[in-house]
Amino acid sequence: MEPSDLITVAKARAAAKDGSARALRKRLGLTLAEMAPLVGVSAAAMAMWERGERVPRGLPALRYGQLLASLAAAAVSLAGDLANLLTKRTQAVTAR
Repeated sequence: MEPSDLITVAKARAAAKDGSARALRKRLGLTLAEMAPLVGVSAAAMAMWERGERVPRGLPALRYGQLLASLAAAAVSLAGDLANLLTKRTQAVTAR
């Protein structure tokens, strides 16, 4: 593991512990069964991380952190797309 990977792991652990990982997953409409294989663990293991019963460790923790970072970036992008769509619709309605 590289030093920068340790930051990713620490962020993943913090997100699992404070509930933000679960909140992000839910906000994007993803299930544990969809995410867990991408990290290399079972849905049950990931659920234990989200409940604070276990701590992500090793390569799965790194993969989890990378996945969460990608999902967070996607959520920001989706929010921006939605804001642009709403702006265009509002402009179209007010132009009528």
